[in-house]
Amino acid sequence: QGHLDPWSGGGYKADQNNVARGIYVLEIPGSAHHLDLRQPNTCDPNTVTNARFQIIEILKCWVNENCDTIPVIDALPSISIPNTECKDIVGGYPWGQSKQNSGIRTSVMLAFVSAIFYSIL
Repeated sequence: QGHLDPWSGGGYKADQNNVARGIYVLEIPGSAHHLDLRQPNTCDPNTVTNARFQIIEILKCWVNENCDTIPVIDALPSISIPNTECKDIVGGYPWGQSKQNSGIRTSVMLAFVSAIFYSIL
């Protein structure tokens, strides 16, 4: 959920411990309602890009029967908003992200609807 999301006050909070049940909440600085679920764009803050990458990593584990560890979320990078011409990014996964630059590992949670991500893969 984004810090600019008017619905974030009524959702799960990052300090709740529900990862073992598969409930993740990631508070994304510079994000608004459903920005992380929309088509990736060159003007997206790096926090949104990194959150999308981590969400896909969790989904890949969920659908892989050989994944036997509970995925954890890495801390988001410090926010940086690009100053560029805004264009949709189609087929750009992993958007310049990797496990090495995902940040420090923490056990914060991330809430999302996985079905919406079909368009970004």
